[in-house]
Amino acid sequence: MARLLVTGGSGFIGKRLVDRLRESHEVVAPNSTEMDLTSSGALESFPSVDRVFHLGARTFVPASWSTPRAFVEANLLSTMAVLEYCRRTSTPATIVSAYTYGNIEALPIGEDQPCKPSNPYALSKHLGEIAAEFYARAYGLPLCIIRPFNIYGPGQDDRFLVPGIIRQVLDGREVVVDALAPRRDYVYVDDLVDALVLSYSRSPIGLTVLNIASGHSLSVGDVIAVVQHAAGTNLPVFTRDISRPHELADVVGDPSRAQQVLGWRPATSIEEGMSRCLKFERANFGSDSDS
Repeated sequence: MARLLVTGGSGFIGKRLVDRLRESHEVVAPNSTEMDLTSSGALESFPSVDRVFHLGARTFVPASWSTPRAFVEANLLSTMAVLEYCRRTSTPATIVSAYTYGNIEALPIGEDQPCKPSNPYALSKHLGEIAAEFYARAYGLPLCIIRPFNIYGPGQDDRFLVPGIIRQVLDGREVVVDALAPRRDYVYVDDLVDALVLSYSRSPIGLTVLNIASGHSLSVGDVIAVVQHAAGTNLPVFTRDISRPHELADVVGDPSRAQQVLGWRPATSIEEGMSRCLKFERANFGSDSDS
């Protein structure tokens, strides 16, 4: 039985990863009050483990525009703390990054495309990647960098698009979004967890960078249509015609390297994933009339 460390283990993705890993391994997943990864002594005296899964980070792109320095400090310093621990203990790690490519016109996007972060959150994760790549080269650390595209699933913060749409559908009046046209590559959260687990058993020695993507995109309007079909509704849809700073028109990831290296493929269709999200929101936030 391996002993594994998961940072960010109480988060949206982290708690699912912890539950999955605990089916066959010993997992240590300190919460943020027990471990401040931005402090200079973070992980200094932490006992040895067989692998680190680094998920701890500040997230949510719109908030990063207001406090870019705080995002960079939190996400870069926490990654540096993990890398230093791995260097001292010769421990391999899976580093969960983000979509860091920026505005790429040639789709689908492969891992060898240059990264040009389009928001401060992506910048903070890209800087962590640069540090990880240096540690892999300079110290020979086995590191797997995972770049998830748009992750969704039950229990996601309602500031994000999918739960926000579902809450409005359950409210039964109308659906209002900033814009209908932007397209994104959506991956169900449990499929990402599958990839993270596989990164422990199947990633090669050295540095590996992998997209976790579905290979196709949906517009905001498409997502609303899928949710309404699952809910059996036909509510009016309105847009505020608001564009976020540096909005990307279309994002499609190329998952072929993850398929080759890990044997990973997304297993959950968008229809099934949205149905699961709808069921969760109904159970936890819907009214009696929604059942």
